[in-house]
Amino acid sequence: MHTSKVSGIIASLALFSSGLIPALRADDADTTAMLCERPWEVVGSASYGYWARVRIFKDDGTFTTKGSDAESGKWTIESNSILLTFLDKHIDSISLPLDPEGVPGADAYGEPTFCTQLPPNPVPPDAGEQKALADLANACGDEIVAASGSNAYGNGFIAAMGKSNFVFACTRTLAAIPNAAFKTANGNAPVQTGGVSLAVGRDVACLAAASGGKPLEFMQDVDKNAAVGDDVAVLAGTPGQPGVTPFFGKILAIHPDHIEINAQYPGDVSGSPIFHLKTGKVVGMATGAMNWIMQASLRQGILPVRRYGCRLDNIKGWQNLDWRIFNAQQAELDKIGQTTDDLESVFRDIGSKAGIIALGQYKSYAVQVCFEHWKSAQTGKLNEADRKKVDGILLTELKSISQADVTAARPHMSYDYWQRALAGQQKARDALDKGLDKLIARVSDLGP
Repeated sequence: MHTSKVSGIIASLALFSSGLIPALRADDADTTAMLCERPWEVVGSASYGYWARVRIFKDDGTFTTKGSDAESGKWTIESNSILLTFLDKHIDSISLPLDPEGVPGADAYGEPTFCTQLPPNPVPPDAGEQKALADLANACGDEIVAASGSNAYGNGFIAAMGKSNFVFACTRTLAAIPNAAFKTANGNAPVQTGGVSLAVGRDVACLAAASGGKPLEFMQDVDKNAAVGDDVAVLAGTPGQPGVTPFFGKILAIHPDHIEINAQYPGDVSGSPIFHLKTGKVVGMATGAMNWIMQASLRQGILPVRRYGCRLDNIKGWQNLDWRIFNAQQAELDKIGQTTDDLESVFRDIGSKAGIIALGQYKSYAVQVCFEHWKSAQTGKLNEADRKKVDGILLTELKSISQADVTAARPHMSYDYWQRALAGQQKARDALDKGLDKLIARVSDLGP
């Protein structure tokens, strides 16, 4: 793999700024108690996209960061903010008053952050509850279904909507397993399905199913008929194993389009029904709901999974699925996502202490072309002014491709599921654009 070193002018963007420490106080007992009760998830933006961390606060005025020993320091309360002073003396802040559901903050550069407190872990069910969960899993086994592909697995379930039966599953399952064929989790019997529709605004698909059987029943008006603290169970099949496994938990929050629960189900069972144990009705479909901002940090093991379920009682509309069009739009989004990943990698390489760019790692054709131009421009002996000029050309070319593919895709991205995915990519590209503008301005200001 070929590597090249970027100039110190570009790499200097990675340096942290520091500031004077203001007068501090630490006499707010309620704030201290809430801050230290459970870890906090912090999400912010950077020149290469978004970052996410889990910070753990102690009542002795110190904090640590999961997965990063260097990101520790001392916290203090000053006026209407909590100030986090890191080992390298840069300071982040969290606004007061605290709210476990979410509170704004800022990093050392003044860029906004958003902080939420991680939910409590569930209390394990007692012997009686375990038996009831096992009975429920056995009773519903023929209605829990699953589909598997070469590199993917997804759950689903059979439920009634109107006077007809449907298999409900995550749209992401259909994206990962084209023409997915479902089987019952209990007996591995094929489930015949027909036309497919995708929910507008949710990660939900429904496939027409045969009549008869004992389809599951949705709870209507979840926000009125369920409550925070109610017991729930996620019923899921397991890849390569027959039978249904129940995962016990409680409702942590009810939102207009989703609920949050703390049942510790694994990520590969998305699409499973979330049962409201008091009524025996389905209050949602387990999705995991890890948005694109979080995924990189999740892959690195930094950010814990928070578990969500799509509500099914208030879906506003459906789109009929044409597999050919759906797959084509997915292929286009995959290419856009690869370009985003490569652009983020560029910023991470530039921001590294060594400033080393590994040219062979980029898979996006558009990014490859930019670096081929950059590499070819470095032939011969270059002085410092020449290197600055070449770096400036590279940044300008990266800027030119950072929006082109997203803009070109938008007019013909007809499925709401892919439109929302494209909107996520747009957010990432906007952050990257902002970082590129800063780098271009920095190189231009320094001049030859």
